[in-house]
Amino acid sequence: MRSINVSIVVLIMAVLTNAFTVEASDTLVLKKQSNGAEQTIRVGKLVKVKLLSGQKIKGELIGISNNFIVVGADTVQYKNVEWITRQTFLRPLGIALATGGTGIFLFGTAGFLSSVGSDDTWAQLGAVIGALIAVTGGIIDLAALPMLMHARKFRLNGERANWQVE
Repeated sequence: MRSINVSIVVLIMAVLTNAFTVEASDTLVLKKQSNGAEQTIRVGKLVKVKLLSGQKIKGELIGISNNFIVVGADTVQYKNVEWITRQTFLRPLGIALATGGTGIFLFGTAGFLSSVGSDDTWAQLGAVIGALIAVTGGIIDLAALPMLMHARKFRLNGERANWQVE
C-alpha cells in the first residue's frame, strides 16, 4: 500500500512539474533584422545585459526561454533589454595586446629611424632590432583585432535596435 501511495505522489509531482515548465533552450539565437544573419549565445557563457532603465547586469547566462533570459540571479524579459553582449577574456586581452603592440611598434620605429644612415655598427644593429620590434608590434596589433570584434553589442530594443530574438 505504501509503494502505491509513493507512486501516486511521484506521478502527481511529475504532472505538476511538466504543467508549469516553460519551453527552454540552451542557445539564444539572435537574428539581424536587415539581412537575416544569425548569432548565437549558449547557456553557460558570460554576458552583459543593459536594460532600458539603464541598469547593467553581468553574469553567466543560466536560462533561456521564449520571453525571458536568466543572467546570474536576475530574470530579464526581452522587452526590457536594450542590448546584450558576450563577455569574454578575449576583449581585455585584445585591448592589452593592441596597446602593447602599438607601443612596441612605435618604439621599434623610433629605434629604426634614429639608427638609419649611421656608419656605426651598433647603430646598424639598432636599426635591424628596431625594424624587427616594429614588425612584431604590428603583428600583435593584427592578432588583437578579431578579439576586439568578438564582443559586439546585439541591440534588441531602443532607437538603434537591429537584432531580434528567434
